[in-house]
Amino acid sequence: MVDINYQNTLDKALSQLRALDVDEALDLFYQLLQQQPLDISIINHIYPIEQRRKSDNGFNKICQHIFSQDSKSQEYHQLIITTWVDFKNRFGSHLEPENFSDIQVFNLFFHLGQTGYTIETEKLKEYISSQLADHQYTPQALYFYCQQLADKKKLLQAIKELEFLIIYYTEAITTIPAEKLLKQLRERIRNT
Repeated sequence: MVDINYQNTLDKALSQLRALDVDEALDLFYQLLQQQPLDISIINHIYPIEQRRKSDNGFNKICQHIFSQDSKSQEYHQLIITTWVDFKNRFGSHLEPENFSDIQVFNLFFHLGQTGYTIETEKLKEYISSQLADHQYTPQALYFYCQQLADKKKLLQAIKELEFLIIYYTEAITTIPAEKLLKQLRERIRNT
């Protein structure tokens, strides 16, 4: 069931957009986004408006919001990748992880790591390993990275990373799955 206030605000925002009062419409859409941060339909109203504006502030704001949301859905994955491409085109192709929050770094690492963005993924991995080594998400992120390496047939690199993960994070919940994956990868190398 849709919240009546939410629906009223949405109707008003759409009405303002039709009346070409873009600033008022954006204000209302951002209010809705605060209530429903993962609402892709609201993001899809905001994003193209902010992308077309000359000022970078609004576009940066919606990009930062998208990068901050922890969703693993395929639809959100595609949104993050599209946003990343547009973000790079607008602000430059140099990824500086220190310019992002911890959650944004982990989200970008997760989503970019599933694509062909190898340079960005490696840079994020190095940043996570060195600057966020004690963060609660780091063992899981690095384990996921090892799985991605194995899926890409980079077995020796995956083994090296798993060995580091097992030694450095001996008490993490990823240790047992990492040990199993390491054993499987070593076995795959022996059988090739």
